[in-house]
Order: sequence, then C-alpha cells, then structure tokens
Amino acid sequence: AAICFGESHNLNAGTFNAYNWSTGATTQLIDVNTTGTYAVTVTDGNGCENSDSFVLTVNALPIVNLGADAAICFGESHNLNAGTFNAYNWSTGATTQLIDVNTAGTYAVTVTDGNGCENSDSFVLTVNALPIVNLGADAVICFGESHNLDAGTFNAYNWSTGATTQLIDVNTAGTYAVTVTDGNGCENNDSFVLTVNALPIVNLGADAAICFGESHNLDAGTFNAYNWSTGATTQLIDVNTTGTYAVTVTDGNGCENSDSFDLTVNDLPIVNLGADTTICNGSTYTLDAGLFASFLWSSGEVTQTLDVNTLGNYAVTVTDANSCTASDDINIELSVIIVLPGEVTICEGDFTSIDASGFESYLWSNGSTSASVIISEAGVYSVTVTDILGCLSSDTIELTVNPSPIIDLGGDTLVYEPGTPVVLNPGSFTTYSWSTSETTPTITVTTDGTYAVTVTNEFDCPASDSVVINFVGIADVAFETALVLYPNPTNSYLNVKADGYRMDRIVVYNAIGEAIIIQSVSGNEARIDVSKLPAGIFFLNVISTENKAAMKSFKVVR
Repeated sequence: AAICFGESHNLNAGTFNAYNWSTGATTQLIDVNTTGTYAVTVTDGNGCENSDSFVLTVNALPIVNLGADAAICFGESHNLNAGTFNAYNWSTGATTQLIDVNTAGTYAVTVTDGNGCENSDSFVLTVNALPIVNLGADAVICFGESHNLDAGTFNAYNWSTGATTQLIDVNTAGTYAVTVTDGNGCENNDSFVLTVNALPIVNLGADAAICFGESHNLDAGTFNAYNWSTGATTQLIDVNTTGTYAVTVTDGNGCENSDSFDLTVNDLPIVNLGADTTICNGSTYTLDAGLFASFLWSSGEVTQTLDVNTLGNYAVTVTDANSCTASDDINIELSVIIVLPGEVTICEGDFTSIDASGFESYLWSNGSTSASVIISEAGVYSVTVTDILGCLSSDTIELTVNPSPIIDLGGDTLVYEPGTPVVLNPGSFTTYSWSTSETTPTITVTTDGTYAVTVTNEFDCPASDSVVINFVGIADVAFETALVLYPNPTNSYLNVKADGYRMDRIVVYNAIGEAIIIQSVSGNEARIDVSKLPAGIFFLNVISTENKAAMKSFKVVR
C-alpha cells in the first residue's frame, strides 16, 4: 500500500496465538508510517506458524507555499498561487490554483497532489489605509498672486509640476495634482483647480498739465471699490493741485490694480495793460499786452500791441506756451473837449456869461484868459482851453442880440381930472403883463395908483414902463417933470432929486407892482441903496409933503 507522509497504515495479522513482526512487535495489530517491507510470522493454537509480508510506500506531502505574509494598500489586491496540484481548497471557498485577495485577513489553502496527498499553507494579508491627502477646495486668485498647496506630511511627493516637495506655490490657472506615498508605501492623490483672474484694467490716462483755476477729472473706470490717494472712494474725482494721484480699484472678483497720474498746474500768464488812461482827443495810444504765444483783443486784432485813439474799454486775452490764458482790460478816456452852446440869443441891453471852466488854462478870442467871459455885443467868440494833461481843444459861440421893445405909457407922471377914465396903451407887442394882473394890450383905470406893464416882442425880449395916476387936478401935471433919477442904469445907489418941492417918502416897485423899498425922506434930495436888487426894470414913486405923486423908472444892471 501507499500512504502519505504523516499518515499511518494499520497492519492486522489476524487472530492467532502468537505474532512476530519484522518490526519486533508481537501484537496482532501494528501501525506503520515508514516506507518499507513489513513481515509477520503468526503461530496458531496448533503451534503452526505462517508468514506474510507487506510493502508500504510513504509518499511525500505536496509542498505548498503561499509566500510570506504581506501588506498591501487599500485598493490594491494580492495574488496567492498555491502551486500546481490536482485539487485546491481555499478558505475563501475557491478551488483554483490562483486567487486575488484585497481584504485584510488570513487566507489558507489545502492542495491535493496526484498521490492524493494533501498539504496546507496560510497567508496573512494586511491592508493598509491609503494616506489622506487634501489640497483643499479649488481656489481663485488674482493675477500676480500665488496660492500655496500643502500635500501634508508623507514620505514622498510627486506633483504634476514635477515638484517632489510637500509644499508648492502656484500662480498659473490650471489643475494641479499630487501623489503622496506614506511609510507603508501606500499612495494617494488629490487634485486642485486654480483659477487666475485677470487684474482689473485701470487707466487714469496720460499725465496732464492744466492751468491754474482749472480742474482735471480723473475716471478710474467702473469697478466695485475705489481707494484714491486723496482718501476719496468714488469712481470720479476732480483734481486741481500739482502732484501725483493714485487709485487702487477692486473688481467683482476682489482683484485689485492701481494706476497713478501726475498733474502739473501751470501758473496763469500775467498780463497788465496798465491803469485806466486818459489821452488827448486826436492822439493815438499804444497798448502792449507783453510777450506771449498768442493774443486776441476785444477789437479782433491778434497782435501784441494795439493802437487806439477812441474812448472805450479795450480787453485782451493772452495765451502762453502752456496754453494758459489770462485777460486784462483798460478804459481809455479822451480828454474833455470844450463845448460852447453854439448859438446864444440875448435881448438888447442884456448880457450873458459864457463859462468854459474845468480846464487848466483859457484863451478867448477877445484876449481874456479867465474861465468865463461876459459878453453883450453880437458876434462870434472862440476859446482855446488846455487841460491838466496839456491837451488843447477849441470851440466857438455866436451871440445874437435881439432888439428890446420900446414901451411908453406916457410921461412918468400923468395927472388927470378926477372921475375921468384913463386908458393906458403901451403900444403893439406880443404879450402884456400889467401890475393889475391883466394881459390885454390896454387897460382902463379910474383910481389913483401906480400902474406898470411888462411887454415882450416877437424875440421874447421884455420891456417895462410904469405910470402914476393921481387924480389931483390938472395943475399937478408939471410935478412929474421936476423928478430926476441918476445914474440910470445903476448897480449900487440911485440918487433922487426933486425940483421945486419937498419929498416925504419914496416907494420902489418891481415890474409886477410889488413895493420892495419904502423909505421916508425929508428935503428935495435922497439916495436909495439898490445894490441888493437883481438886474431889471424898477419904478420909483415920490410922494411930496403936499401929497402929490410922481413916478419914474430906472434900470439895475449886474
């Protein structure tokens, strides 16, 4: 027979009285497990002996070796090979030569060879957890920034960038992956998507220059937030001071960018046409705006200088090399020229004063050098004046003397029989104004009194006369002829002389019959002060001690 190593074979010699095995055993039964020939001699009750032999073959067990226990990483599998045999019985229930295992545990197999011998082996599999690598959530950065990726603490690193370090800094949009290896040799990986947003484009424009008094508008563009170097937080700012202006803008992605702008503020040109000026009539005055790049006068000229000879306001705007402008103006006055009335008309016996005052010196055609002259004779008069600037001007005036009306109410004193109406007729004139307030060419009087009339002719020249009507009898008429007034005309005092009678009082009337001087006198001579009377015709009435009256007119000149 054949058995497998480790087994035994039971030999039974049968029931006899004695046994003698080749192994030395003396029992009916023996177990043998070693290859060889086994013989037995048995003796029965008769003392008879017989023998038999048995050849035992012990086959070696099949050699099965699943290898050394092993460790794998989660997600891997390990292949177990039981070798080439006739049959397999795995602890997993598999009956194949090969199995793949990926779960931690002990795996055993029993194999059977061609001799029907079996042998077993076992294998302990350890499954190590994968290393935990986490690059974090995908991220977004702004251009110019970088993002730090940390793969964690492991034994080895293999980045998609080729880096082999735990940490890397990345700044380019893309997917970044790393495979890490731990102390068990297990690998795991993670990936990270980096988005790089472009920076906002902010452009404040080219540096600029403005003129003093102007402002420059800076526009940072449309963004979410603004931070100016001035402290402003708006999209737009107006600047007007020399300096550098910077802004940092933030877009919807939180990305920032900056720009700066240099502003130069140029001073305005200084243009000065001088103080307002007076020039002589007929002369020319040159206005000089100074040295600049361009000029524009209010009169349209574009030259540096401008000649002016008429009064007015002259303005100029100048532009310098920086294109800055400034303006000035000047008032040009012409010297005052003498303007006489042209034509003046007076009445015969009158005079007029021509006034040329307001200048420094005067020269009249009649030789006078005063500011005014009094003229009474018809003719043409001229004057040349010089002002404070030395400017000369001349003018003429023509004086026309119209004749005064000749009026006569009769003798200075008229005496009539009482009760007889008296018609007073001064003659034919344009207008009449009687002391009785009548305006007719004639009036009729019936009572004592002084009657005066002022008439005007076609030239509107006046003349006056008066008469005293005293109804005292025909013998009184000669009284008037005995009254003498001198000097007549006068400008200060009037002498009164009565011939043949004594005066009691004197009354002076103006042209409208108002008594303006009443003076008591005694004797046949008196002196009346008329220095305060205005120029004109007045009437002097003398009352005698016999209560008789006489009237004569006189003229006051100034």
